[in-house]
Amino acid sequence: MGTYTDILNHAREETSLHDKSQCLTYLGRALSASKKKIAPADREELAIFAVSEMENVPALLDNAANYREKDEIFGLVESLMNLVMISFDSPAAVPADKLEMLRGVVERCDRERFLERAIDECFEGKPDASDMERILCMAAPLKDEFHKGQLWQGLLHYKGQVRVLNRDAKAVLVRYAVSELNRYAEERANGTITKDGYNNLEFICDTARDILDDTSADSELVALIAALFDLNDPAVSYYALSTLLAVGKTVPDGVISALAENLEYADRVYHVLKQYGMAGRFPAELCDPIYLAKSDLVQWLTYPTELGKQPDEIEYLGQAKKKGEIYHIFRYKSDSDNLDKESKGIWLIGWANDEGGTFSNFDKYADFEQKTPEKTVKYIRRKLL
Repeated sequence: MGTYTDILNHAREETSLHDKSQCLTYLGRALSASKKKIAPADREELAIFAVSEMENVPALLDNAANYREKDEIFGLVESLMNLVMISFDSPAAVPADKLEMLRGVVERCDRERFLERAIDECFEGKPDASDMERILCMAAPLKDEFHKGQLWQGLLHYKGQVRVLNRDAKAVLVRYAVSELNRYAEERANGTITKDGYNNLEFICDTARDILDDTSADSELVALIAALFDLNDPAVSYYALSTLLAVGKTVPDGVISALAENLEYADRVYHVLKQYGMAGRFPAELCDPIYLAKSDLVQWLTYPTELGKQPDEIEYLGQAKKKGEIYHIFRYKSDSDNLDKESKGIWLIGWANDEGGTFSNFDKYADFEQKTPEKTVKYIRRKLL
């Protein structure tokens, strides 16, 4: 299995369930995409690993401290079951006792994920107000904020269908959103709101654009969303701004200016304003292609699959043109735990353009540096773009 064995060995040593799941997901995709037939010995190695890891899942679930940890376990189960399907030609090829164990683990995960499963089942058809009420009856009593957030994330996943719900169904969701925003307002006043609570504020704001339907309850929801600007939280403010603009409401200039000065959100805010014919409201002194490209790259680097945070330093190197597209090239430094030891704290290369070509493979700047900045940019263009 060659390099696949190396990946499997890395997964065996990985202590983070999230990272192990990511590693195994990559392995599964690589094996599925490979045109080479997997050797019997390699199949057996995969099967032994996947089945033994699945046997550990019930204990992991029993010891999970919260739903966030359980969610990581569910992700691990999905990646392990994918390896099981790759390892065996059919369920009949799995030893009976192991097959029973696998079924038991999957069924338990399904029971634990009752809210997500209910949302999936609901949107398999054409849900109405009673369907929304049924889902909310499951979500409302939950005490774990991360678990409660699965409702909003599920609605965002099915946003195309949520957008065309009938008025009564939307009204049910609007009333619940209002009650949740009022609850979070009380928690903020008491100083008890959690990080997951703030994340849910983002999800609610993002969902709101698809459920607002010009009813009396909508006015209260719009007012509560506008009040969130007072938090001065850039993520919440961005989603609140996006939704309010989408439903034709006014956003204060101060909110736009604050987000424009935040590298993680500036480019996104500019494009949202442009979408609604308001690009002129973006601060003129920041409406610069290089600044917006830097913002686009920073925002991309903050993804959990990349640095997972803003870079500690970032500098502009120059621009290069390829196939009619202009790429703005940067170098940056980070101490992110997502980087290997050799890449932490040194200059790495990344770039951005308006055609979705924003990317970084964490290439070391020192490997591409030439005698002049101009030659460095040309070399990067030739080797990386």
